Amino acid sequence: MVSLLATTGSWDVYDDAVKIGLSALIGGLFAWLLARQKYSQDVKKDDRRHSQEIAKEDRARRREALERLATEFEQVHEYIWVESFPSIDQVQVGVQKLHSIEAKLMLFKLNECATVVDKYRLEVANLTAASSRMSGSDFDARVGECRKSAAAKRLEFFQLMGAAYS
Repeated sequence: MVSLLATTGSWDVYDDAVKIGLSALIGGLFAWLLARQKYSQDVKKDDRRHSQEIAKEDRARRREALERLATEFEQVHEYIWVESFPSIDQVQVGVQKLHSIEAKLMLFKLNECATVVDKYRLEVANLTAASSRMSGSDFDARVGECRKSAAAKRLEFFQLMGAAYS
């Protein structure tokens, strides 16, 4: 009879152990799942924050580069038109710099701006071609037309750059 009581008592111990252990296992499993979900959310949140910071830095770099391009374009414009009749050397240097500006604008996928710079550059380049064929009042008139056209293209360039900047 002693052995029957001993075995009956041990079933109670096993029963209590299963009840306690199973509830602890279920609680631990849910705690692990919640911790995993929280970690996953934190990682996604950090990734979003990091991506936003990178995007913000990229926008700032892009703005700075666009500002440099606009300044460079303005410097070329002033260099070419500083005198009432630009020299061939001034025009050639300006045309080379305009090529560089145009290429940079294409890298930024600002094709409309690049097209305006190209038209501006062609207008200025045509001035040098006209200077070898014309003289006197014809040349003065051509320089005046070129100056007006270049000023209009300059204005269009800055309007497009303003749109790209914002």
